Amino acid sequence: VLKEELLDRQVTKNPYFQKVLIDYFPKPLREKYSAAMQNHRLHNEIIATEVANTMVNYMGSNFAHRIKDETGASFADIACCFTMSMDIFDIKTLWQQVASLDNIIATDVQLEILARSQRMVRRATRWFLRHGSKLTPMAECVNYFKSDVQLLHNDVSNILDRAEEKQLNIIVNKYTEKGVPKELAKQVTYLSTLFSALDIVEMAKISGESVINVAELYYKLGAKLELHWFLDQIVLQPVENHWQAFARSAFREELDWQQRGLTLAVLELTDSELTPEERLKTWIESNAGLIERWQTMVDDFKSSNIHEFAKFSVALRELLLLVQNCIKMVQLAKQQ
Repeated sequence: VLKEELLDRQVTKNPYFQKVLIDYFPKPLREKYSAAMQNHRLHNEIIATEVANTMVNYMGSNFAHRIKDETGASFADIACCFTMSMDIFDIKTLWQQVASLDNIIATDVQLEILARSQRMVRRATRWFLRHGSKLTPMAECVNYFKSDVQLLHNDVSNILDRAEEKQLNIIVNKYTEKGVPKELAKQVTYLSTLFSALDIVEMAKISGESVINVAELYYKLGAKLELHWFLDQIVLQPVENHWQAFARSAFREELDWQQRGLTLAVLELTDSELTPEERLKTWIESNAGLIERWQTMVDDFKSSNIHEFAKFSVALRELLLLVQNCIKMVQLAKQQ
């Protein structure tokens, strides 16, 4: 079904997918006959088959159906967003590194690493389906994000809140003790953190500030308000039916969006000459009442190990009030 829709929607004619066609053929033929490959009588069918097989082989047979249920997107759009996510975060290289560890590390460790990467690809695919523009060419969209995502990948450990970095390094050490090369262990451990790079890059381009400064502010705001801890609670919330699975996914996306809104507000309302930590401190002092209310909600969550979906909904509403208040402050500042 996926292959047929890719052909029907003429997704295979997108110039971005021509590399898929070239990579299908043996390496010795690619350089000499690449022009002829473009005119292969089955070039559309080859591209559709390769894209469909990649999605199923790496993400499982239910991936496209699950995303379709959650977003209402077509299989063709899902395939495009999946392919961009794979390229921007260079996931194929990661999977190749994991495959090279066959019979070197335990199979359950390999599977755990693959599961972490699959989770990140699912989130990135949904992000593009929710926030991306279908009018933007795929190659342009990848170029918009890729270099800055790589920049964050190289520097993320230097800009995180120290307590969070320490927790992540514990996981890195657990992987290395099991035989995973340190660089790969670090890359896998930081995947969930790097997912936020999509929002961070967009905020940097909107605000005109450096990606590194925006990232540091974003991550430290999340740590200060314990948004990252709250996200973990959402992810760990068990689901018993289809609708609860949808609710958990919606809560996670809403939290990401509200953290983005708060970061943009801090960027607008504080002096760009200050360090990210100074800007955050200034903003917190200006919104002490609402932040205290949010912290009370978080403390209530911490008092119990069992949560209900209604609790998440109420807590996120309180966070939304904080975001809305910041938006009003930004509007007033612009009027003045």
